[in-house]
Amino acid sequence: MSVGSVISNTVGHSKQEGLFNKGSVSSISQIPQNNFAFNVEFFPGGGAIFARAAGSRVYLQGTDIYESKGGSNIIVKLPSGCTKSLPSDCLGQVGTSSNEGHL
Repeated sequence: MSVGSVISNTVGHSKQEGLFNKGSVSSISQIPQNNFAFNVEFFPGGGAIFARAAGSRVYLQGTDIYESKGGSNIIVKLPSGCTKSLPSDCLGQVGTSSNEGHL
């Protein structure tokens, strides 16, 4: 991201529209798999919990097909190496938080 970059809110848009620039906010189900995100919620509307520190990010691995609650969940790999299954309507920002030198 640099000066003059356009940051968009892609909530409600489809994956095919190609609006996934670094820093854009979207539900984690709409961010294409095998990408990174930061400032990710643990539950919808709860605020950012995961990957908030400088250089941190989570890896979006895919959809949890074994979820029994009816809604789909997304499997994310946390900076600690732990994997979590999060509700698909949780929000996150595309990319890595600032100062990737901390990785």
